[in-house]
Amino acid sequence: MKKHLRLFGLLMHVGAPGKKSKTEAMYCPARDGEYEAGDTSDLVLDCGGMVGFTLPFVYLGSLLHRDLSENHDVDARIKKASKAFGALRDHFFSTRDVSERLKGKIFTGGVLAVLLYGCESWCLTAESISRLRNWHNKRIREMCRVTMCQSFVHQISSASSHHFFSTRDVSERLKGKIFTGGVLAVLLYGCESWCLTAESISRLRNWHNKRIREMCRVTMYRSKT
Repeated sequence: MKKHLRLFGLLMHVGAPGKKSKTEAMYCPARDGEYEAGDTSDLVLDCGGMVGFTLPFVYLGSLLHRDLSENHDVDARIKKASKAFGALRDHFFSTRDVSERLKGKIFTGGVLAVLLYGCESWCLTAESISRLRNWHNKRIREMCRVTMCQSFVHQISSASSHHFFSTRDVSERLKGKIFTGGVLAVLLYGCESWCLTAESISRLRNWHNKRIREMCRVTMYRSKT
């Protein structure tokens, strides 16, 4: 294995007996398979090094798990964002001495940046989006010093709370980040070497605007009116 990786200029750090290896393996069973049915014993290489198996693995700040779902990474991002919010709750987000606009800017640029780090590569389900939205709305209510019961009795909507701090719903922010980091990255790949004409730029702009209208669920006729 080490010889194979060396052909591509890659290094493999293996562990000695009794020492943990920096290189780890992950066993991902089939959809209907069981994890316990696989052989997850340490791999012993020809050089005498050992490579162990792991359940989660952190790569570039994102958490990879053996079930290949994003639930574990979402859980990790929620925990880290909760710590970031908790560090500023008493002396910043819950105080009356700071304007709501400034709170919204710090919340968006700090806490939400931690929450949605690496979301461009997520394959989210409706359940994961709902959990992110519920966490986000709860933090907004905390900054407003409004409980869930008070928002229900006085009919305080989440949209009005977001407008109070000049923030957006987390699902809209997710759409924008995934569209920018995923779809636009594919569209503009290699554009640095393009020699564009006015017609080509117009086609790219029209395609981009059409996709934005689709995400907003707005037709061409309604956008003109």
